[in-house]
Amino acid sequence: DDTAIGNDNAYWSDTNADYNDPNHVGAFSEVSPNYQGSQYDIVIHDNGTSVSVEFTHNEVDKVFALAEGDSFFDVTYRVGPATHWVQSGFSPSLVDQVWNAELARIWSTDASYMGQRNPNTGIAAALLLGTGGATHQKEIAGTLMKGDEIFGAEAFQMRLFAGWTSPPDGTGEITELRTLSDQVSDTLGPRVTEAVYLPGTDRLRLTFDQAVASVDPAGVTVSEGPGAVIQTVTLPGATPVSESLPSMTVTFELDAATTAALDALDDQQGLFLELAAGALADASANGNESVTLNDGFPVTAVTTAIAIDGNIEDFEWMDANVLADSTDSAWTASNEIDRLLVRWDSEFLYIAIDGVVNNNSWLLYLDVDPGSANGPTDLTATDAWERGASFTAPGFAPDFQYGCYQHQSAYDGDGFWELLSATTTQDRTGDIESAFDSFHLYGDAGGSEMAIPWNTLYGLGAGSVPVGAQISLVASIAWDPEPDGELGGDSVPNNLVSGLPMIDNAWTLDVDADGDGTPDTGATPVDLPAAGGLRLLQNVPNPFNPRTTLHFEIPGSIPAHTHLSIFDVRGRKLATLIDEVLEAGSHTAVWDGRTASGRAVAAGTYFSRLSCGGQVVTRPLSLIK
Repeated sequence: DDTAIGNDNAYWSDTNADYNDPNHVGAFSEVSPNYQGSQYDIVIHDNGTSVSVEFTHNEVDKVFALAEGDSFFDVTYRVGPATHWVQSGFSPSLVDQVWNAELARIWSTDASYMGQRNPNTGIAAALLLGTGGATHQKEIAGTLMKGDEIFGAEAFQMRLFAGWTSPPDGTGEITELRTLSDQVSDTLGPRVTEAVYLPGTDRLRLTFDQAVASVDPAGVTVSEGPGAVIQTVTLPGATPVSESLPSMTVTFELDAATTAALDALDDQQGLFLELAAGALADASANGNESVTLNDGFPVTAVTTAIAIDGNIEDFEWMDANVLADSTDSAWTASNEIDRLLVRWDSEFLYIAIDGVVNNNSWLLYLDVDPGSANGPTDLTATDAWERGASFTAPGFAPDFQYGCYQHQSAYDGDGFWELLSATTTQDRTGDIESAFDSFHLYGDAGGSEMAIPWNTLYGLGAGSVPVGAQISLVASIAWDPEPDGELGGDSVPNNLVSGLPMIDNAWTLDVDADGDGTPDTGATPVDLPAAGGLRLLQNVPNPFNPRTTLHFEIPGSIPAHTHLSIFDVRGRKLATLIDEVLEAGSHTAVWDGRTASGRAVAAGTYFSRLSCGGQVVTRPLSLIK
């Protein structure tokens, strides 16, 4: 019995014989992400003289093919952008090892093949990597078993050899394995994984499981669903692409005629993608396989004004309020929030977090009624996304939080929660649309995007908000895992004086400045300038008793609605000094140390908060008696 692969040498009581443990590792075992023992969907293709078996689980699609007369499996992996680590354990010539357990290392000097050989029988087991895209990571070992770990990303190929070989020569080369390994090369072209039509921006975006280096738009067609007459739209050959190639996404910028033709298609039965073979190719000139109408690959039409895909394109957010942040992360440049973007229409509030994190998370806290007593200010014991957050920004008490886990792995995810109390939340992820760029496919344009229905935030029905509604928000990076992880590194807007995980500043926007109970969609939002923006100067005198004057400056050249309020250290609004449209330029306001009801406040620290045109500034004040 010359068994060359498989090393489950015994059935251990009360265990599955083929489940990996330190002494037994099956061939092609996914160890990171760890899918050992996971259930895979299996499809078998029998062609008479050859057979192939396809295994799929989550993002992994792996195929083992064996032809009659061969002493090896041809193996292909498609795993998308994440890097995957795979182990294979070997026990060449199993029966002989019972009496003479001896394994000799197989290792080529260029690491194109590796494995184990029983020198007493000549039976060997080896991975043949060639130039198929996989890389050797390390050697593994256990009782009566030795093996190897390899890794790869996107799409890669290899062979698994099992059989007799001649002995290695003086350099370690084995003739049979060299010949077979040299035949392994990268032959896998890009495979489409998603197709999205963006009618609001006249674009068609395709996503692939590996980077696309060249494109022939004339090979891309969108078709109606099955019917008596099927209408199709094929892209003109000169259709431009948004991305700089190579890229795992390819976004076609459609001309007016092509957009009109797509809009005219009958989508009652759905829209479907067709691709001509070789229309797209990777950097090695490997083309895609054809996609036909019979494959039923769907094209999804986006209904939101912004494509919620984690790609923060300026043209989609050109009318947004923007809060920019300098490169000031206390951690690293690869853990930085660059800006927050906010815009809305009659149906959705759109928010984007533009930045990048590696092996960490970011969170967004949203207050839909700033200045009220609603919402917790201490989330150090919350039951979802507990990251040590507490809030001292005047008037800021978040009602919702968005969290995004980004470790560049198959386990990444995001979600949206309503904060019911300081300790309890309700998962509202299903109410919103959201996407994030975990694998940094979009480079500097990557981040989180979300579309939140107004009814989710206020419960007043679609498109309705409280009269005079405002929102406040702040985002921060957090390190993982729970329960020890906490906010740190960077926050937008920046804290005034506190250190994370405490947050003492937030960004406030007017949603319903005209007071009609619906989101203002006709006004043009104001972008924050890089410098010379809204200014709230130190009050004079300070400390004071009982009156002080607050000086502030409104940027720009047009009138703007301005709010100036006083808060206590617990974030409760005490008095509103300004709530009106003011001309650009310098202004003053006086606070007499009293609440809105006329009650004199006690000595202590208070905060003035100025908001105008999407900008907010806060300063402390000291009242003495």
